[in-house]
Amino acid sequence: MEEKIVRVIKENISRPVSLDKESSLAANGIDSIEFITIVIALEEEFDIKFGDMQLVYSNYKTLGQLLSTVQQVIEEKNN
Repeated sequence: MEEKIVRVIKENISRPVSLDKESSLAANGIDSIEFITIVIALEEEFDIKFGDMQLVYSNYKTLGQLLSTVQQVIEEKNN
């Protein structure tokens, strides 16, 4: 699942990046606009919906934090 999430993220970034769980989103040039583009792509890929508080860019310093939220939203959908 994690690999699929990372693939979706990379497909929606306009430049090549090297991402791991500790990667800083900001240091990789992912700004708030690109973040929303990524969130929309993740919602479409996994047929999920982020809550309003999960859409706050400043809540995500690292890729690991975003991965955790996506996995949580998927689990909530499946329960």
